[in-house]
Amino acid sequence: MMYPSYAGVAARERATLTGQVFGLLGFSMVFTAAGALLAPRIGPAAFLISLVGSLGSLIALWFLKEKTPINLGLFYLFSVCEGLLLGLVVETYLARGMGVVVLNAAAVTAALVLGLGAYAWTTKRDLTGMSG
Repeated sequence: MMYPSYAGVAARERATLTGQVFGLLGFSMVFTAAGALLAPRIGPAAFLISLVGSLGSLIALWFLKEKTPINLGLFYLFSVCEGLLLGLVVETYLARGMGVVVLNAAAVTAALVLGLGAYAWTTKRDLTGMSG
């Protein structure tokens, strides 16, 4: 390998970190999907639950971002709450016969996540400056 490390992080550590990030991303998608499946059963109240739950979990995450087990639970709570809202939106599109729009959005999102993930996994470029 030509570049054994960049930004002070060895290639092996970078691969481990990237794997952990993808694991968290994938697991959060499971929670989001669970919220989306739950939303039609709750009905219109899911919107209020999603709004309060999302904002509440984000505010709590701001203050508890360094508390290891709690921050992960709040992150997954946020994922479920966003899934509730997503479920209501998808249900509305499907009820109006616009299922193709939902499939197109899902396909484009999946392609972007997979493409950008592959780029982040294989690039030699330092992406740490993109953290904000």
